[in-house]
Amino acid sequence: MEHDVLLRRAASVFAQEFFLKNFPVQPRRCFTIGLECERPFMARSDLRGLPVIERCGDHLAELRRVYDDTYPKEIVSFLAAGYEITTDASPSVAEVNILPHETLFGIASIGATAFTRLREIAEKENAVFAGYGALVSAKDDLMDVAQRWKRKGRYDALRKAIPGVGIITPTASFQMHRAIQRKNVFQAMEALNLTVGFQIMPLAHSPVVLGRDTGMDAARELVWDQFSGPRSPIGQRCGVPPRAFSDAEDYFVYMAKLTMIVRMVDDGVYETPGIPFIDVMALELGSNPSDAHILGFFQKNKNWKIHEGSVWWSWRPRWEYGTLEFRPACAQPNDTYLAAAAFANGLVEAHDLLQEFVSDLNLPREAWMAFRQAAVAHSVDARLNGRSAYPLLKQVIDIAEEGLRRRREGEEVFLRPIWERYEHGTNPARAARAAWEKGPEGFREYILSTAESSEPWWRER
Repeated sequence: MEHDVLLRRAASVFAQEFFLKNFPVQPRRCFTIGLECERPFMARSDLRGLPVIERCGDHLAELRRVYDDTYPKEIVSFLAAGYEITTDASPSVAEVNILPHETLFGIASIGATAFTRLREIAEKENAVFAGYGALVSAKDDLMDVAQRWKRKGRYDALRKAIPGVGIITPTASFQMHRAIQRKNVFQAMEALNLTVGFQIMPLAHSPVVLGRDTGMDAARELVWDQFSGPRSPIGQRCGVPPRAFSDAEDYFVYMAKLTMIVRMVDDGVYETPGIPFIDVMALELGSNPSDAHILGFFQKNKNWKIHEGSVWWSWRPRWEYGTLEFRPACAQPNDTYLAAAAFANGLVEAHDLLQEFVSDLNLPREAWMAFRQAAVAHSVDARLNGRSAYPLLKQVIDIAEEGLRRRREGEEVFLRPIWERYEHGTNPARAARAAWEKGPEGFREYILSTAESSEPWWRER
């Protein structure tokens, strides 16, 4: 292969001098957790998406306007104590970033403040800050959204590179970053990705998108497959990875061979190179640069960060933060995003038990990949290798609970909504679809209800 020498040397430099340095070497009792909670602002009257985010600073004096370093002059953020409100792909979808904390109780305290503030902003705008995984009104035209929203210029490049990418813009997810010991990164990532269907089952919440029932319980997750699935010209880069990764060098080699779909050529100016990332490196560095030049490329060049951010595994390592990032959950109703955080956090903590669970089932990788797709479509009714997966879901929740017990913080109380969903054989997607079937007013009432503050069950310790 062309650039083999550069590929091997870049992989070594990346792993030893760049990637692994941010992951903790020593074990800790409580690894930190950070959240990214996307939620749409919708008009209370007809649930149209409302472009409220940029006006957040006008409503709350405590919020400080900042700009993102990687995408200059594009992403408007509002920073407060312990959290940040920023923009997503749609002008109507806000992303609330809760900065890293050692415990879920700390996250809950910061989150309560952040979400209260956003509910106050929504009230002033005659809007609802909905705990739902997508925009729901047929009036939210994707082309109109694309034309109105100019703050993420890389999405224009994505639209050129990938037909149909505009469908991302109305979706809203829940994501978690979890610090993890260096030696466990890729073993944990493998077990977590293979079992992602079980994680989707209780957390699906986007059956209705842009005015129609998609027939999928987690349609938000499906859209990624539509343009980056196994047969995509840009390579497999979403959901369950096509193979396991042994270490950071192995991971870099896979990533470097993937097509680079967005490249920054100047601040705020992008192109769609359509060639493997390693070829882009060669164009900038030549075929035989020194290790120092390679390291400088990773340290100063923003294109690696852009490239790795354009690969959407259900769980992916983030070198910049020293975390594994959990991505497959839809936005959750009310304050049950904390239950999603507990479920994912517990599974990371007990990844050794999750690995044993996977080994005991002894299924081919194709079965796990198909199971994820089945869970996206059918959630609690999904089948794994021809059988109902539901009886196995209890084992996975048990593993998460054991992981939280290991942290010795009493955080297993946050799993209560997950256990309730399991006991009733349901999830938020099923509640949303039932409301949709009642007609426009019934569905509107449901969406309004998802913005309410939940009973603080986590205070009962």
